[in-house]
Amino acid sequence: MIGLVAIGFGINHLYQLAVARGVVVCDLAGTEQRQRTRQRIQKIVAAPVGVVSLLLIVGLAFTVNAIEFVCSAALPAIYTHVLALASAYYWP
Repeated sequence: MIGLVAIGFGINHLYQLAVARGVVVCDLAGTEQRQRTRQRIQKIVAAPVGVVSLLLIVGLAFTVNAIEFVCSAALPAIYTHVLALASAYYWP
């Protein structure tokens, strides 16, 4: 799923590059919009941490750890298994 999202972002970036005819364009918001965004961020940072915030933080931690587990444990195990299967074809 993460790979599909990454591919989607890549396709979007290539599309934007094609639309801009090879010129890299950085869209920046106006001063008024940047001020509103800055004020929203300050409100979020200044807000007290509630139960929902804590649950979201814990959920994010579990998600990141699940992805990290696949990268650090499952992929090497799959690679080792593929090597073991490949050696059966090359060594009688």
